[in-house]
Amino acid sequence: MDEYVVAASPIGDVYVAFGDAGVCCVVAVAHVARFDAFFGERFGRVARRRARVPRAIARALTLRADVSDLGLTFDLRGVAAFDLKVLEETQRIRRGETRSYGQLAADIGLPRAARAVGTALGRNPLPLLIPCHRVIRSDGSAGEWGTGGTETKQRLLRLEGAL
Repeated sequence: MDEYVVAASPIGDVYVAFGDAGVCCVVAVAHVARFDAFFGERFGRVARRRARVPRAIARALTLRADVSDLGLTFDLRGVAAFDLKVLEETQRIRRGETRSYGQLAADIGLPRAARAVGTALGRNPLPLLIPCHRVIRSDGSAGEWGTGGTETKQRLLRLEGAL
């Protein structure tokens, strides 16, 4: 059975869903009805609300530590193979570091796939936890971030000491 919590983050409250296989989504929506609709449509199942935020999730959402150091697992079932490769490599970007879309593409062995990497990151089901905000343009500018726009992405990078 999946559960979800409403948890504080640097971008405001987010809905975080998780189950036995790990955390499956992080969504910034206005209210529970929108989350329930999103979750049901995306995953084809229902999640029940849990009152307490698990400690590892709360810590991860502060962005004060690397998620890989907190023991969280992710449920990425249903994520396309290319996207999964991009997300796995993105998890290697440590707090305070950035990589360009082109660098990330080269890191996965596809140096000409920078645009496809950006598209895959736009589908990231776990923004903040899989740090797609740490991937920037080759000119050093932040670029877009689907969860909150360019200004929010810049704020997150400053919070982590990457800008």
